[in-house]
Amino acid sequence: MLWRDVSRLVPWTLAATSLALGIAWAARSHLDVATERSLLAVLSTLALSAVFDDDARTLTGAVPTPLWARRMPAAAVPVVVLWIGWVAITVVVVALRTGPVESAPSWALGLEWSTVAASQLAVASVVARRPGASSSIAPGLLVATVWLAAAGAPMLHRHLQPVHAHPNPWWALLIVSLLVVCGASSDPATGRLRRTWANRRR
Repeated sequence: MLWRDVSRLVPWTLAATSLALGIAWAARSHLDVATERSLLAVLSTLALSAVFDDDARTLTGAVPTPLWARRMPAAAVPVVVLWIGWVAITVVVVALRTGPVESAPSWALGLEWSTVAASQLAVASVVARRPGASSSIAPGLLVATVWLAAAGAPMLHRHLQPVHAHPNPWWALLIVSLLVVCGASSDPATGRLRRTWANRRR
């Protein structure tokens, strides 16, 4: 898949909106505490909920290229762009801070962002697999709401934050999300063939 083909699939407007919201939030909050950094991760990954939207899926689905191979560049480009934007926002805001800060190691920040991003990709891959699915960020907004609720709920917050003190739930969520992406990116025909072969062996 050529770069120009991939670039047409990337939701650039939504990606720019996500980063603009992230910049506005970071400038207002200064990212002093974990909840503020969590909200930045949610805002900066919102565009990933639409990376697999393909209005021409009836045509692209007929090509010999496997579904996972078509989805990989469509996801990789916006993930890299949004990750760079998130890193730039975080670095600039941290450099400008002067007051007390709730510290967090870089790996923990990266793990949180990666997990939130993977959850958006997981939902996007499942929704895009449904026949007749239309382009919408509603699933992404739902995922964002769940993350915000988790950040605001005292019990969940206690088990998830700070990330460096509770890495296991984040790793588990990241792995589950990636498995969902992989499962939803397999070709439907391949799945039917495997089920048919399994039934015959019985």
